[in-house]
Amino acid sequence: MIASSERYARKSKESALKPIRSTVMFQGKYKEELQKTMDAVESAIEKESGKHFVVDSILGGNNNLKVRIDDPEQGVERIVNCMFRHHHTDERYGNVHIDLVTTGLGIRSRSHTVGKFGILERETIKEKVLRDLVTCVKGTGS
Repeated sequence: MIASSERYARKSKESALKPIRSTVMFQGKYKEELQKTMDAVESAIEKESGKHFVVDSILGGNNNLKVRIDDPEQGVERIVNCMFRHHHTDERYGNVHIDLVTTGLGIRSRSHTVGKFGILERETIKEKVLRDLVTCVKGTGS
């Protein structure tokens, strides 16, 4: 009995998350900066996506941007959910994880990880999200 508990303790130590060793913490208000970043991404999608496909609507809520794409010329009808995820350690250090989930009629939902960014890196986030949004929509085309 003792041997199995020692083995369990060893496995739990190995699988424990490594602590963040950064000494620089985020000094601003995280929720406000996240909202500013989401607004910047939303306006970039409205401006730049017309070159590639027609955006029917963009709905923002909580930590998500839901982009409805309806382009009959290319035969694309999709919903792309841009999720801005964060945990309490991400709030402390000013990070955000961005994922794109593509759904539509007749296709399986596909998830694409854009990456982990600093909350204030708005230009980098906009460029990367736009590029990955185009590849997600074109890649799942009929």
